[in-house]
Amino acid sequence: TVAADGFLRSVHRAFIGAAGLAFCGAVVACTSEARNPADPHAEPVSLRAGHVQFNRQDSLYGFQQVARYLSFEPLVRNGRDGRVAPRLAESWTLSPDGTVLTFRLRRGARFHDGSPVDAAAVETSLKRTLANQQERSQAPAFSDIVKIETTEAGEVAITLRRRSTFFLEDLGTVAIANIIDGDGQLGTGPFVIEGSHSNEELAMTRFDAYDDGVPAVNRIVWTGYRD
Repeated sequence: TVAADGFLRSVHRAFIGAAGLAFCGAVVACTSEARNPADPHAEPVSLRAGHVQFNRQDSLYGFQQVARYLSFEPLVRNGRDGRVAPRLAESWTLSPDGTVLTFRLRRGARFHDGSPVDAAAVETSLKRTLANQQERSQAPAFSDIVKIETTEAGEVAITLRRRSTFFLEDLGTVAIANIIDGDGQLGTGPFVIEGSHSNEELAMTRFDAYDDGVPAVNRIVWTGYRD
């Protein structure tokens, strides 16, 4: 029974991950050509998504992960072809010996409070996240990090002990966030998670200052249903 339950949880996580990425891509891609804020006179568009949750106290487990995909962004992501693609970093270079990666940030990116996503903020976010041993244990390549610093050109440089084949892929799991009020987090994605939510429902509102194409959907509400 324990083994079966573990298998079902694994399948569920895989399903949520795949479905979540597809859903996130669809919400953002449907307005990929819209580079200006949505028409303020247009009728607001809301989207509600529901899911039956098995064997967990929190009925929104899984959707919370999907919500993070829409609210937070890493420097890079895994593209549909399996290759690493830009996200908050618009480009990067690798030193000849493969130990220093230098990231040029996406111009115009902002946190949800309107503050710019600059090299200093990214450096602080990466250092804070990777100081967490649990986070580091999720990706062995992170143990090769020697230092993270801001360059004179306003870029972010990460120095490794040795060349790492999977470092960029692992870096795609680390969201860049700005800390507020001690432990609150601000992301950079196209939607903002509303401040208060229950275990039954989680709502998100559109981030109108999103620099990479403002979505046509104004609000998303995730609803969890216990079996």
